Amino acid sequence: MSQIKGRKYIRLCVLLIMTISMLSISVKVYAATPRLMVTDYSVEGGSVVGGKEFDLKIVLTNTASKTAVKNIKVTIATANGEMLPVEGAGTAYIETMSANTEEELTFKMKAVKGLEEKSYKVTIKTEYESTSGMEYVVEDSIFLPVTMEQRLMVTDIYVAGNDVHIGEDVEVTAKVSNLGEGSLYNVTVELYGEGIDSMNTYLGNIESGKSGNVDIITTASEMTNMNSKTYLKITYEDIDGNKQEEQHELGQGVLSVQRPIYDDLELVKGEKPTKRDWTLVKWVIGVFVGVVMVVVVAVRRIKRKKKILEEF
Repeated sequence: MSQIKGRKYIRLCVLLIMTISMLSISVKVYAATPRLMVTDYSVEGGSVVGGKEFDLKIVLTNTASKTAVKNIKVTIATANGEMLPVEGAGTAYIETMSANTEEELTFKMKAVKGLEEKSYKVTIKTEYESTSGMEYVVEDSIFLPVTMEQRLMVTDIYVAGNDVHIGEDVEVTAKVSNLGEGSLYNVTVELYGEGIDSMNTYLGNIESGKSGNVDIITTASEMTNMNSKTYLKITYEDIDGNKQEEQHELGQGVLSVQRPIYDDLELVKGEKPTKRDWTLVKWVIGVFVGVVMVVVVAVRRIKRKKKILEEF
């Protein structure tokens, strides 16, 4: 009997242990750590420019499938203060977020002037509580590329031989100066307008405070009037390869193209004039000279015979 009681006691203990284990597992699943994380971000306008303000938008997601969170505080900062909040202390507050939901936050920031053109690390610190009052801290990192302000000026424009004829060369020189803080990359200058063929030249990269010299030679192709316009179009890129362009007018009527000075228009096209065939003309002249000579000889013979008959 004592053995039977002992076996029953052991079975009860085993059942009790299994029950407690199952309860522990269920509690652990329910009390899983709630997880907030940054799932997306964007910069309004597409780029961060040194010395300029920008809006940084982030998407904060509660990835937990069952657990809600509350008292959420989000703080944005950079390691060395390269980007500073324009309003407040760079923080935002959300009262509560249900499980598997997201919130979009916007921070108005400003990049410090004079930064080097590269990507800077931005840390996003999120502090929050579970519904049971447990406190959590999560840090996410994003990287924002910073570019410098680009600004150029076109000066020293000179049109060599602004009074030309169709078919002649037109040379335009100028200077492109970089007045911005960032470099101008892949600078290309195009000369175009009324009366001339379009032509371009590649200047390459122009660093801040430096200049590039423009020297373009094109051809006058059609006549112009006093209202004709000529332009220089400067195309360049920033460090990320984003293209920009500026157009500069050389001045109204700055170039006067007149009718060609050649009688043979084929010279305007750069072609050699065709040679005329004088063979037929030479034959006609030869025949005419021959006929004249025959007539002269015949007349002389007639006059000689007449003189001989008069002597008899």
